[in-house]
Amino acid sequence: MDKFLIIKYWAFLLLIFNIVTAQECSHKKTLENNWNINKAGNASNYEAYDLMYHKLDFKVDPNFDYITGRVFSKIKVLSADFQYFDYDLNNSLIVDSIVYHNKLLIYSHANNKLSIDLGIALQQAIIDSFTIYYQGIPDGSGFGSFTTSVQDDGVTPCLWTLSEPYGAKDWWPCKQTLNDKIEMIDVSITTPYAYQGISNGLLIDTFDNNDGTHTYHWRHQYPIVTYLIAITVSDFDHYETTIPLEDGVVLPYHNYLYKKNSLQKNDSSLVIIPQIQLYSKLFGNYPFYKEKYGHAQFGWGGGMEHQTISFMKTVVNKDLIAHELAHQWFGNKITCGSWEDIWLNEGFASYLTGLTYQYLYPDGWYNWKYNLRQRLYNATSGSVKVNDTTSVGRIFSGLLSYDKGAMLLHTLRWEMGDNEFFSGISNYIKSNELSYGFAKTLDLQKNLEATCNFPLDYLFNQWFEGQGYPQYEFLWGYDGKNVRLIINQTTTNENTPFFKQKLAIKFTKGSEVYAEEFLPFAAIWPRVREGY
Repeated sequence: MDKFLIIKYWAFLLLIFNIVTAQECSHKKTLENNWNINKAGNASNYEAYDLMYHKLDFKVDPNFDYITGRVFSKIKVLSADFQYFDYDLNNSLIVDSIVYHNKLLIYSHANNKLSIDLGIALQQAIIDSFTIYYQGIPDGSGFGSFTTSVQDDGVTPCLWTLSEPYGAKDWWPCKQTLNDKIEMIDVSITTPYAYQGISNGLLIDTFDNNDGTHTYHWRHQYPIVTYLIAITVSDFDHYETTIPLEDGVVLPYHNYLYKKNSLQKNDSSLVIIPQIQLYSKLFGNYPFYKEKYGHAQFGWGGGMEHQTISFMKTVVNKDLIAHELAHQWFGNKITCGSWEDIWLNEGFASYLTGLTYQYLYPDGWYNWKYNLRQRLYNATSGSVKVNDTTSVGRIFSGLLSYDKGAMLLHTLRWEMGDNEFFSGISNYIKSNELSYGFAKTLDLQKNLEATCNFPLDYLFNQWFEGQGYPQYEFLWGYDGKNVRLIINQTTTNENTPFFKQKLAIKFTKGSEVYAEEFLPFAAIWPRVREGY
């Protein structure tokens, strides 16, 4: 450990800010010589148990890159003779002990895996629990995962987490998968008096520890995937109002703003209210209406759709607000079941941002479509389907996962028609099989096909797995009575040599329109040349 880290560590200890428990033991515990990490399992071991509940207790101070934590987990056993299992935890964090029925467990912590031996074999359907005590300096990855900084005033300390896609393990021991949602969580954040701790769900209690710190206890009672669990700590201005939704639902809306931006609270409400009412009308009520929706300001250069509480750089940008809000349906209520299918999160959120222009800001609808198409002229290679899920940059490619994902949805809308498209999307987001769970692209396709009653394989093969886009050359002539038309298609990538799709052509003579149909901005990339 270098000198700088030693100084920071001792400064932290001077805050008298440690977990004290008789159950803790040294992280230097020597493991049995015959411990076999492979016996504890690899990634497939995650299928052997189901997460039921987490009680997450964190002690943090935004002045320091340090976390002290306790994670109580309740799991349901899904396989016979369950004894060895894995959690994900960055090697930078120190495990003090793992306690199971008042006994200390044997564990191995290497290669960012925490491999645990329960000491006994549990049978299928058993529900059991254990507690992990840990501490350390988080080693941020991805988009930061655990970050300390200062507010816009350059002075006030702040801390936030951003775990997507693989960063949850950087700050707490977890099961970091896309096939298991935790049914319920309690999150307690202990921090010095000067700061507030914000997390998912509802604030249940705040209490004084009589040691210069207080604790914020949050509870979230909807299924949640690991990467959407988050905390932020700083000195916030808190603003609360309510939003009327469908069926008489009244939703609490909370803003936690940096002091310098506290005057933006009313501007934020003016933006969010019509947007959330629009999405609720199109896709069913806000999915977590029994708790809250809100924004917490943070210093990262965009937004993150943490369940019930989006972290935002700014709370007055209507595009950013629309995008993160859309994720509460597409990404949170239904989460992509693989990072290959991240467009089910990001493509939807991008397209719903466009729908706010169509329905709420119609003067900007054409420009939104035009700008998206202009960006996509650069998408001559690469598919919407992610071909390298180890690359954070590829997963979150703005051009492919966001923009071309939105284009794919608009193309589906063009092929299916508005009624069938919106009915199919509504069936998808309300599906008993998928709601508050996971989905892959095939799940969406099946729901859309069930609505429109014709196969969509050709379209998903072209626009989801294929690359590039079509270009069209129109050759036409008019002899005073008849119009003769030839359409030639080329594509920008040989991976997809032909795009099968409907075209709309408009014929006019003077001011008289002979035929006119909706022209899909995403489906047609014309190069028009007269002369047949």
